[in-house]
Amino acid sequence: MSRTPVLRAAVVGTGHRAQLFTRGLAERPGHVVAALCDPSPTRMAFHNRLLASTGAPAATPWEPDRFTGMLTEEGIDEVVVTSAPGAVHGDMAAGHTGGARLTLRPLWRPPVDVPLAVAHEAHGGGDPRMLDALFGPVGPTRPADTAAAPHPTATERDGALALAVGLAANRSFETGRPVRTDELITG
Repeated sequence: MSRTPVLRAAVVGTGHRAQLFTRGLAERPGHVVAALCDPSPTRMAFHNRLLASTGAPAATPWEPDRFTGMLTEEGIDEVVVTSAPGAVHGDMAAGHTGGARLTLRPLWRPPVDVPLAVAHEAHGGGDPRMLDALFGPVGPTRPADTAAAPHPTATERDGALALAVGLAANRSFETGRPVRTDELITG
């Protein structure tokens, strides 16, 4: 934790939804966005340009696997996680972290702890909640996350398409314009 009157915040996840929080914290008196944490350097660079547009200093970019170090090295007081509401994707938290906890901090109201369901079993084909959003529930009476029936699993083609979408998103962040995936394929 910092020992100054300015609260140092980290924004974890720098996708589109995070812009609201990055800008809001940068413009809030007594707050500074000290760190950004995301696997995409391009998205973190976009958020640093966003910070610069508000007159705020650049935040230090961090990769997700160095999250714990970021908290101590940057003296972080507040962490804003901008992933999908109520979902944490990926493997279990490290044993010393105390597990996953989500606190909603609405403006002008007291903080509220939100119950958080964490799926750790699904890296063979995706997080059950994400798959429900993409493909719908497995059946009309049983949601996918009960493991009653598996969702479709990704193929090599699905992986290539996901990579193309990610590359197009990165190019869009760089250029500030929409990018079609077929613009990236040459030859």
